[in-house]
Amino acid sequence: MKTAFLTFGLALFLIMESCAPQKQETDKPVVTVSILPLKYFVTHLGGDMFDIQVLIPPGASPEHFEPTPRQIAMLAGSIIYFTAGTEMIEQPWMEKIIVNSPDLEMVNFADHVDTRGSDPHIWMSVSQARTMSIIIREKLSAALPSHRDFFTARLNDFMKATDTLENRIRQRLDSLRCRKFIIYHPALTSFAIDFGLEQIALEEEGKEPSPKKMLEVVERGKAEGISVVVVQKQFDTVRAGNVADEIGAALVVIDPLDENWASQLLHIADQIMLNQKQSGDHGAGN
Repeated sequence: MKTAFLTFGLALFLIMESCAPQKQETDKPVVTVSILPLKYFVTHLGGDMFDIQVLIPPGASPEHFEPTPRQIAMLAGSIIYFTAGTEMIEQPWMEKIIVNSPDLEMVNFADHVDTRGSDPHIWMSVSQARTMSIIIREKLSAALPSHRDFFTARLNDFMKATDTLENRIRQRLDSLRCRKFIIYHPALTSFAIDFGLEQIALEEEGKEPSPKKMLEVVERGKAEGISVVVVQKQFDTVRAGNVADEIGAALVVIDPLDENWASQLLHIADQIMLNQKQSGDHGAGN
């Protein structure tokens, strides 16, 4: 009976071990990025030369993010940390990591590109993504100097891909009569500048729109024939939906934190173009 019990216990232990998540051991240098779109860039430049970790998981808000002990350990064990804004650096927990990880190189892309006002979503610009990719190539090459040619070749491929992406987006948007759209949270400032669009934001300085602001935007939308209202996946869609209903516009949901950066930019362009056509181009507000 005792032998049978021990045998059963051993079998149960082995089953539990086989089902438990296994930690992936790697001898590759670890690079951490703050958000998923930056993983897209680093992966395209670095290939499989690095173990690329993402600090903020899918669905989490960068503004309210608090890392777990495991995430702090992951960042502390990295050689480079890429981020796209000061909000992920000016945090008490980040200060502790900096003090205790003197070999961690911090690369804030906001220090290297035009932030275009108060909108931190600098990666939503094809032109700024090119600048960021050059910086990534330099940092990865410094980490692994013997692979600089490899990173340069991948940079060249990435540049060609962004040229194609930019042309495809322009083709979708060039025929627009109304080049304005309403957005709840102003996350597409850089995208709009790149492609000659104008975003009209409901939210002001991170604050929810007042009834007066909502009415002003609705009246402007009707007067100028705006047919698209954009809202970020991470935000409440109710207010944006109310504005869309009042104007008779389409409500478009986007995700600036999508890992598939290129597909997300195409999705945004497609939604702006298709929904204007569906609404009958009822305004000429240029």
